[in-house]
Amino acid sequence: MGDNIRVGAEAQLIECFLGDGILIGASSSLYQCDIESHSAIHENCKLEHVSLGSFSFIAESSRLSSVNIGRFCSIGPQAIVGYGDHPTEWISTSPVFYSTREQCGMTFSDSDYFPERKTVAVGHDVWLGARVFIRNGVSIGNGAIIGAGAIVVTDVPEFAIAVGCPAKVIRYRFDVETRRKISDSKWWNWDLSKLQKLQALFRQPDPEVFFNSSAWRE
Repeated sequence: MGDNIRVGAEAQLIECFLGDGILIGASSSLYQCDIESHSAIHENCKLEHVSLGSFSFIAESSRLSSVNIGRFCSIGPQAIVGYGDHPTEWISTSPVFYSTREQCGMTFSDSDYFPERKTVAVGHDVWLGARVFIRNGVSIGNGAIIGAGAIVVTDVPEFAIAVGCPAKVIRYRFDVETRRKISDSKWWNWDLSKLQKLQALFRQPDPEVFFNSSAWRE
């Protein structure tokens, strides 16, 4: 357990690892989660089997299960990510016939015949808008943006902007070469002192200003 951890009223943490400077909002529930330093989970969230990278936050009333989230991510309120799947080509979609989890309080199944939970992978510096739904097993690339209310059922490439139901890529944030340079820089892995020193480079719109600065190569 890290230092300077703030836990709101009635929050529950079970078998979790927490880094330094973590905020857990009131009435949130975390089960078997790994939360890196300087991150926040706001009020009334439910997380199970979630890893969350440094400088990321999950806004209020979100539900996440079996999700790996990178650093510097912004997860909007009421997001639902990775909450199970059902077979669509079998006679029935009900888990009483293929799962031993007893979702209905009982089951007819003697084994687990369908992979209900597949891990969702969310890259670094990803922004999920409010009320986004992401299906099991989907990957969201570094720097991607998912518009509010989108239903994401297929992978989203790096630095893409995807919106709609189902979500479709409408454009990319940068050209191909700029996307490559940002990925190669891996700035999300820089240490705190370097990020603090170069923080002004992150709040301007011209990528060449970033790349032409010798400071970030030091």
